[in-house]
Amino acid sequence: MYAGFEPVDFFIATCGASDILLDRVELYPEEHIEGFDPEIVQLTKDWEVPLTSLGTGHISYG
Repeated sequence: MYAGFEPVDFFIATCGASDILLDRVELYPEEHIEGFDPEIVQLTKDWEVPLTSLGTGHISYG
């Protein structure tokens, strides 16, 4: 196990005898901000970086 974490069970159940195919399952904490950890979002805002990559090869100067 990882230090500081407790093990938890996660399962997906279906009703009936049908098959289910999952390509991807994402779990987010209740307080997520569009899938991001709120603490990391705040740290990024506090960092005040004037240069941001948009992930498309374009750069935004802030």
